Amino acid sequence: MKANIKRRWIRALRSGRYTQGTGALHDDRSNTYCCLGVLSQIVNKKRPKPHYTYTHRINNTCDGAELSPKFMKKVGLDVNIMDILIRMNDENRLNFEQIADWLEENKV
Repeated sequence: MKANIKRRWIRALRSGRYTQGTGALHDDRSNTYCCLGVLSQIVNKKRPKPHYTYTHRINNTCDGAELSPKFMKKVGLDVNIMDILIRMNDENRLNFEQIADWLEENKV
């Protein structure tokens, strides 16, 4: 992952500006974000909604909204790392601080 984007993402996750949610990059109704939605917002500041695609993969590791391949290439994020982060946010319910710690501790 590109180092400057990773630093900004970690800072944003810890900022308290984003309310954490699950199941969507950004939920307009509750104004909540998953950790990947925060990444999309900091990279695409001028876009009102995160850059995403709806995907139902055969291995069923992600059954809903996720970042598009084009966006992931732009930020240097691997699909396997994205799946780990989806599980951390949605299934394991780690908070943004814990996810930021994981991002700092691991080569992403």
